[in-house]
Amino acid sequence: MGHRAYRGAVLLTAGVGGLGAVVRDHLEYSSKKNDPGFTRDRALDFRYARDRWALYTGGVWVLSAIDNMVHPRLDVIESSPTRITVRTPGLARSGLLWRSILVPGAGQDCAGQPLRGAAWLGATLLSGAAYVTASESHHRIQTKLVEAGALLATATPAELADRQADVDHFTKREDDSKRLMDKLVLTTLAIYAANVIDAGFVRLGESPGLAKVSLAPAFGPRGTGISLHLRY
Repeated sequence: MGHRAYRGAVLLTAGVGGLGAVVRDHLEYSSKKNDPGFTRDRALDFRYARDRWALYTGGVWVLSAIDNMVHPRLDVIESSPTRITVRTPGLARSGLLWRSILVPGAGQDCAGQPLRGAAWLGATLLSGAAYVTASESHHRIQTKLVEAGALLATATPAELADRQADVDHFTKREDDSKRLMDKLVLTTLAIYAANVIDAGFVRLGESPGLAKVSLAPAFGPRGTGISLHLRY
């Protein structure tokens, strides 16, 4: 969050949201696994969801750490008791590209467009969260399909039509859910690829990246101060 409020807000929202989902599903699993009125397979659905959200949350935290490490910083090239000289980070097209490859929107943020970078990061994380949600739903549908198949196998002639209708219903839902998951994977990959392409077209600043800034104390009869010298 230090001086990068947009990216910090996106990462914080995704991380806290994922952590909340982990806690929610863990509590549901803990309360349902010993419930005699709840099947074990359905209780395991909550454990499956908990583990998927844990992976998502861990991925967000890793992205946050990498994003912080690849952010350009001033380079101290000279330091003395009376003078400090630092070099501003340079901007190069290749630098923007590899940053956006590592973390969506990092290249755009490095180029001085924080809102643009946060938008790409948020879109990627949101699409990833949608995939986790779809995966969680798909697993529950599979559990219901297995239960419907077991009931069909033991159905009486009078129940056969209804049990078969249940199997057909959950089979269709399982197919639809699988197609949705595939679409979300493609959507996430498309957003990620578009982010990298966009980083290649970001307008670079006017500075060639060779500027040096020197700070030196200034003493006078009326007080002290700091003088700043910029060489480019």
